[in-house]
Amino acid sequence: MALSYVAIMSQWVAFFPWNLGFRLAGIARVAQVQLLQIFVTLGLAALVNGEAIDLETIAFALAVVVTLMIGRAMPVRR
Repeated sequence: MALSYVAIMSQWVAFFPWNLGFRLAGIARVAQVQLLQIFVTLGLAALVNGEAIDLETIAFALAVVVTLMIGRAMPVRR
């Protein structure tokens, strides 16, 4: 039953608002915002699961931020 719920919600119901968000905001911009999900994941892992966040994890998270900043600073030609 749970597998059916996940399959229906993620594959059918969430498909339309997901693609609408891409259409309204632009694929490149939404994809860059998605890169910030790492911080939500790290925060929830620490708070909910009590996982330790080590220096290597922080370094990779900062590498994602630097990549995001470089990508946002580059000019876009249309």
